[in-house]
Amino acid sequence: MTTFEINVPIENKNETIKTRIADFKKYGFQNIKDHRIKLYLLASKDNEKSDLCDGWPDGVEPIFVRTPYHHVAQRVFYYYSSVIEPDRADWYIRLDEDSMTDIDGLAKILEARYDHLRDYHLAGHVHYDPCDLDKNLLGLLGFADWYRHGDNPGHEVEVSVTSNTAIQKFASNPLCKRYLEMRQEFAEGYGDQAFCHALRMCKIYSLHTKFLIHDPDIYNFSVFGGFLNHIHHISRDNTPRMLEWFDVFTKETDESVLNKVFFLGFEGEKKLVKFFADNCVCNFSGKRNETVGLWCVKDDKILMYSHMQKDKIICLEKKGNEYLDGEFKLTLMNY
Repeated sequence: MTTFEINVPIENKNETIKTRIADFKKYGFQNIKDHRIKLYLLASKDNEKSDLCDGWPDGVEPIFVRTPYHHVAQRVFYYYSSVIEPDRADWYIRLDEDSMTDIDGLAKILEARYDHLRDYHLAGHVHYDPCDLDKNLLGLLGFADWYRHGDNPGHEVEVSVTSNTAIQKFASNPLCKRYLEMRQEFAEGYGDQAFCHALRMCKIYSLHTKFLIHDPDIYNFSVFGGFLNHIHHISRDNTPRMLEWFDVFTKETDESVLNKVFFLGFEGEKKLVKFFADNCVCNFSGKRNETVGLWCVKDDKILMYSHMQKDKIICLEKKGNEYLDGEFKLTLMNY
C-alpha cells in the first residue's frame, strides 16, 4: 500500500469549475485499490465547505482548507508554507481538478523506479521560463546567482510528485518557508514554479519523467494499457467527447474479438487492428504500437472512441459477420 497526500485548488462559485469537480470526483482517481489518499482541497477565502467534501471514492479522504486567498497560485503557496507537513504520506502530489490519475499504476512505477526515502521531485516536463517576481524575491534571499548568464531555474508544469524525504528537507529549511510566505502575498503567476524554487534551495531539482503529462493523451493513459499514469486538461469545457466516453465506458470485453485481427474503418480507408483485454485497440504490425482507439462492450454492442471517427463514440452492432455503425465497419480478417 502506498500513501499519497494530494493538493488541488478547488472552488464551488464558478459553474465551469463545479462541473469539473463533479467529473473529478467520478474519474479523477482511478484504480485506487488499497492505496490511501489524503486530498487537500484548497478553497478560496469566500468558499463554504458545502458539498466539496462529499462524493469522493473509497480510499480518498478529503480535507477542506479555506485559504485566505482567491488567486489559485496563492492558495497553492499557502498550502506549502502553512499546511504541508512531512511524514503524513510516502508521496506528495500537486495536480488540477481537470486531470485523471491511475493511482495503482503510479504507485507501481514509483515503487519500481524511485524511493520515497530519497530526494525526488518528479515532473512530467521541466520548463525554464523566467518569472520576474520570483527572480526578484529570490535575489533578496541570496539566490541571484541562479539567473546569471541567462540561466533560469527549472520548474514543473501542471503536475509533480515529491518524496517524503524531499518534503522533510523542505520543511526543515527556514528559507523555503520564508520565500513561500513572501510569494503568496502576490496574486499573480502560476502554482508550479515557487515550490520548485524552494526545493532547489535544498539542492533538490525537478526531474523529467515520461509517465506524467499535462496533455489530454487518453490513448496512452495507463488505465487502457498505455504508459501515462497522469493526464491533464480533460473537462466538459475543453474535451467534452472524452468525458462522454468515460460516461458510457465499461471494462467489459468480448472474447470473440480479443486478440484477433480486423479491418476497421470505411471502404478504402481501413486499418488492420487488434482488440486487447485492457480496452485498447491498436494498429496491427506484429506488436502493439500505435493506439487507434479504445473499446468496451455495452448492451451487446461494441463501443469505440477513436480518432478515426474524430473522437466520436462509435457504436458497432453485429450484422452477420460484420459489426457496423453506418458505413463504418469492423470485419474479421481471414488468414
